[in-house]
Amino acid sequence: MFLGAKFMSKVKQFEDLIVPILEDLGYELVQVQMIGGKTSVLQIMIDRQDHEPVTIADCTAATRMVLDLLEVEDPIGGNYQVEVTSPGLDRPLLKKEDYERFKGSKVKIMLHEPREGQKTFKGLLLGIKDGDVFLESSGEQISIPYDSIKRSRLKVELDSMDKP
Repeated sequence: MFLGAKFMSKVKQFEDLIVPILEDLGYELVQVQMIGGKTSVLQIMIDRQDHEPVTIADCTAATRMVLDLLEVEDPIGGNYQVEVTSPGLDRPLLKKEDYERFKGSKVKIMLHEPREGQKTFKGLLLGIKDGDVFLESSGEQISIPYDSIKRSRLKVELDSMDKP
């Protein structure tokens, strides 16, 4: 669903409203997005400040807070459902701080434009420094400018011992 600049500014206003409240509850805002379809869904992705896994109880508490806020002030307007989720095991990396926090994790990074014929890189995240994300892939250290990243996620690999 294409979202115009005016709508995106409404989502930004909403983010500005909920961030301090989420932080008071011990959460951090990972992402807010409007997902279109027959019924639009305002998806709010949260993580815990203590880095423990997000539970159903956490999502329920955050949902109550969001719904209470929307009863008083709704900068987005219109009809939509609200969904509060955890970032999951394949958590998106959206802020520069995420690249430090998840240093040592396996990641998948997609670029806006190909670099040496390649748009997707997978490997071990080494961190971020001076605006470049560092990754170890196939025994090589790769430097990727943060601004060239379209999206990135933690890469989940199941332990081969778990497979039959």
